[in-house]
Amino acid sequence: MARMSFSASGHTDSGDAPEEWGPLPEGEYRARITESDVKPNSKGTGSYVEFVWTVEGGEHDGKRIWDRITHEHTNPMAVDIGLKKLVTLARVVGVPKWEDTMELHGKQALVSVTVRSYTRRDGSEGWSNDVKGYKSLASTPPPEGTPVERPFGDDDIPF
Repeated sequence: MARMSFSASGHTDSGDAPEEWGPLPEGEYRARITESDVKPNSKGTGSYVEFVWTVEGGEHDGKRIWDRITHEHTNPMAVDIGLKKLVTLARVVGVPKWEDTMELHGKQALVSVTVRSYTRRDGSEGWSNDVKGYKSLASTPPPEGTPVERPFGDDDIPF
C-alpha cells in the first residue's frame, strides 16, 4: 500500500480506451516474445500457454499481441491443435526443445494475426487479435532502412 493524496476534481478522465489500445489490423508483424505464462482456461477444463509478442518496427512498433495456445484440455482435439501450434512456434523461433517458456523470450518471428469480435460481459461488442501462424524471419527481408552486413569479398578490400 502506498500513502498518497489524490483528488479527481478539476481533471477529466481518459474516457473510452484510446484507439492505439485496439487490435492490430490483420496482417503479418515482426515481433519478439517478451512474456509468457501458463494459465487455467475460464471454464476450468484445461490450461493454455500465453505468449506476449511485442511488435518491432513499422507504425505499430511496441504494440503487444497476446497469443494463447491450448496446453491441456478435456477435449483431445483442442490439445492436438495446441500441440501443433507449439511445434510450429518452436521450430520457427529455432528452439525445438525447451523446458521453460522463458527459453523462448527474446525470440523473433513474423506473426500472422487476424481480428475477431467478441461479446463483453456488459453485452457490448469488443475486438481483439488472434495469432494464426508464424514464419521464420530468416526468409523475410529486413525492414527498409535496416543496414545489411556483408562480409568482405575478394574485391572489397578494406583499405
